[in-house]
Amino acid sequence: MANVNRSRQIGTRPTLRDIAQEVGVTVTTASFVLNGSKSGTRVSDETRRALEEAAKRIGYRPNNLARSLVRQKCGVIAMYSSYDEINARNYFFAEIMGGLQVGCGKAGVDLLIHTSSPGSDNEAIAASLLDGRADGVIVHAAANHQLPHIIAKSGVPAVAIADRVDFIPSVVVDDEEGGALQARHLFERGHRRVLYRPAFGDFLSAVEREGAFFREAERLGVEVILGDVAPSRHRAEFSERECDLLLSEERPSAIVCWEDATADRTISVLEGMGLKTPRDLAVMGFNGISVEFAHRRWLTTIDAHWANVAEAAIGVLIHQIEGKDVPPVTTLPVHFVQGATT
Repeated sequence: MANVNRSRQIGTRPTLRDIAQEVGVTVTTASFVLNGSKSGTRVSDETRRALEEAAKRIGYRPNNLARSLVRQKCGVIAMYSSYDEINARNYFFAEIMGGLQVGCGKAGVDLLIHTSSPGSDNEAIAASLLDGRADGVIVHAAANHQLPHIIAKSGVPAVAIADRVDFIPSVVVDDEEGGALQARHLFERGHRRVLYRPAFGDFLSAVEREGAFFREAERLGVEVILGDVAPSRHRAEFSERECDLLLSEERPSAIVCWEDATADRTISVLEGMGLKTPRDLAVMGFNGISVEFAHRRWLTTIDAHWANVAEAAIGVLIHQIEGKDVPPVTTLPVHFVQGATT
């Protein structure tokens, strides 16, 4: 054994042949044990241990490309969002990416974050997602977006996250329960007239939480005024109609926002109008990512635990890749969080 090790030049990468020679087996047997290649050879536990110990001793690392060719899997999961750039400064995506990394770590796979340049068409994006560099895709997109349809037709394992897509297994939160919790909390705090600030985009999750809020508020006898859509994700100015309402004697006593960033910006706009939260107007959010705003205020919100959702999505996707049956929708619970804004 010592002669074999000395014959290999220092600095060269150990090969399967080196391991096979050291243990006294064929390269085929060594590949079967260390790379998972197919073989009709039966390998004893003693030989398997000897190969693994030899590989560790001389620093052999399996060739991942060769492994992927043998197993027809590359050990990579891709993530793509059609809504916005995946930016760590966006706390929703920060939680999602953290959960995906935890899930990938537990599954022993790598995470590929897919980005596209402005103007990229859906076919080009799909081609790069489905070219074999990933075993499966986590997709964050609306059901009416073309990309989920292309992915579904390709047969590549995929899981939709946050917003349900009916023809792709999806991992979401109980948005309807969250919307109902918002309405019940404000009712219990004595609010009977509220303004609801809706989402700026076609998020199915936002549609479901808004609908549930309106239904529960109606059941409780709470009047809800639907606000105008904000100019963009990063702005929360009120429309002229809303300003007139909020400065009138008949203004609502609370404002409900479809997500936390909108709630935080709403409070800032109210302060600019001379209105304090919660003294003059209570404000409530949704998502549970108010750590972004902790240096200024602690929002009352619905915690969606997005990191847990992302980790669960990896688990569902891995089962798909392994050929196991998965449920069409996995729904995780949400929880009410009492903050200082209601």
